[in-house]
Amino acid sequence: MSNKERAGDGRVGGARNRWHAPAHHRRHTVPIHDNVRVSFEIVPPESAAADPGLLATWERLLGGHPNLYAQYQSPAWWDHLGTTPEAADRRLLVMRIGSGIVGVIPLQLVVRTIDTNLPAALQGLSAIRCAELLGSLPLMPVDASVAAMMLDAVLEDVPEAQAIYFKSIPETSAWADLIMQAGSATRNGFGYVSRETAFHSLELPGKFDEYLGQFGKKKRYNLKRQVRLMEEAYGSEMRVDCITREDQVELFLAANAAVAADSWKDPGLTAAYARTPANHSRYADLARRGLLRGYLLRHGERPVACVIGYQFGDSYHYADIAYSRSDIQLSPGSVLLFLIIRDLIENTAARRVNFGMGGADYKRQFGNRHGRDRAVWVMRATARNRAICAVHDPAKRLWQRLRARGGKGESQDG
Repeated sequence: MSNKERAGDGRVGGARNRWHAPAHHRRHTVPIHDNVRVSFEIVPPESAAADPGLLATWERLLGGHPNLYAQYQSPAWWDHLGTTPEAADRRLLVMRIGSGIVGVIPLQLVVRTIDTNLPAALQGLSAIRCAELLGSLPLMPVDASVAAMMLDAVLEDVPEAQAIYFKSIPETSAWADLIMQAGSATRNGFGYVSRETAFHSLELPGKFDEYLGQFGKKKRYNLKRQVRLMEEAYGSEMRVDCITREDQVELFLAANAAVAADSWKDPGLTAAYARTPANHSRYADLARRGLLRGYLLRHGERPVACVIGYQFGDSYHYADIAYSRSDIQLSPGSVLLFLIIRDLIENTAARRVNFGMGGADYKRQFGNRHGRDRAVWVMRATARNRAICAVHDPAKRLWQRLRARGGKGESQDG
């Protein structure tokens, strides 16, 4: 997404698109399903925060959920979004069967482009106001007909949303095909898959030696050798700091900005590292909530590599990394990731690492769970949406061929 399309504040091309104020407890009742009444209710954030029974049910539904992105559909993250400078417009969709709550689906109203890998001009043309389903996998019963009711409830009760967006659905999930089926069964929309790509994660064993044991002898030797070479090059000045506290945020951002300035990353991809008041506020709030877990690799006082990451329950989200090109001969990205995995196993309750989508070599090397992932949209059946979907696939194939000729790709060191 270009810098002009700011997720969370409804901006396209610098102009602010204001969402309608949410209706207070808008109720959407659907026909009887399996002899019980199913209803969906749009609840504004202030009402959700004042309802301890709803929050307790939300936490209970989230407990033990296998979603690697569960953090983003948690009450803690939901509250965090309300404190950010852009303060995303949020709605909570509550599902009831009879009088009991059986589903809690957090939404944020944002502007997303249908494909962030397209040229900036095409991204702007394909920007869509959407209700993004946080965490992607609905926190509700897995049922095709009920899913269609849920989608209809969002499209009917959130009229400013031109689509419902599911950023990351594993192909192994029951929701992968079910959302497409339900999208086709809605009264107001149709389903569209805009991206399918590799997805990587890591199941952490109880001991670090067990993790290393999954590699062959040569790979184990090379990993340890990379760490040893850096230790020899930096001597006693090699340091790894774990960033979890609010009082560490300013140091972290200063180091991040220095590393990003000397990294391989395009300036348009380093907004998360910028030393700005907005980022300071964001990471300080995450630290207060116990969600922030960043890492900083330093040679003395000089930052060499940094990772922005979050921990929620037993899952660690490896969100973003940058490292200095000046030290690239020492593989700083791989060394820091090696040390992070050791720290997570030895010092935290984390048992899963989410590397996310993409085909970077480090994700395949360090991960031990490899699958496919898709981005799914349920579009309103408008002429513009149909045109965007019709043009998107051939435009994507053409752009991929042009990029392949230019030799562009992801950094292999992370």
